[in-house]
Amino acid sequence: MFVMFETRRLWALIIVLVLASEALHAVELNASFAVTETALVVLTGLTITPVQVNRGGSIDFSLSAQNKGNLQTTLQANVTMKNSTNDEVGQVSFGAVVLSPGETVVFASSWSTATLPIGDYTANAEGVYEGIPTNSLQEPFSIVTPAQPTPTPPPSDGGARPAPTPTPSQLCCRRRCQRKSSPSLDWSASPGKLF
Repeated sequence: MFVMFETRRLWALIIVLVLASEALHAVELNASFAVTETALVVLTGLTITPVQVNRGGSIDFSLSAQNKGNLQTTLQANVTMKNSTNDEVGQVSFGAVVLSPGETVVFASSWSTATLPIGDYTANAEGVYEGIPTNSLQEPFSIVTPAQPTPTPPPSDGGARPAPTPTPSQLCCRRRCQRKSSPSLDWSASPGKLF
């Protein structure tokens, strides 16, 4: 009976040790999955207006970004304009802005095409936060020749235009003038009355 009691104690001790070992292992696993705080800034939109700008004109653009992380961060963003051979022809930089978790910011600016030649261009938006680059966004635009107004063609009747239609006040005035100058009226019969 003593041997059986000792065997049961031994098995109980083994079970306790196995359960304790598994519990310790589970704690270590949970510790490796600790929640970390991080910022994650994403550029969410780039809009250019107009997409066809006259040479020497300006384009307006807006750039939106959102902090999708759970930590506040500072974002620095810019938009670089490039020509069709990917050469940089202009840039607009925005001041640093602090973004809280879930917050969205919209940058807006105008940029003059100045003396750039007619052609196709691309606006490239990029940002940096905590030394980490954001995604980039691109939007195309074109510099075009300003439209020339179409001249009005001359009338097809050789330049003759119909006489303007007199207004009622002009007709009334003509009648008065005709009555005054009419030799058949006798003005002496009613002095002081014109009609």
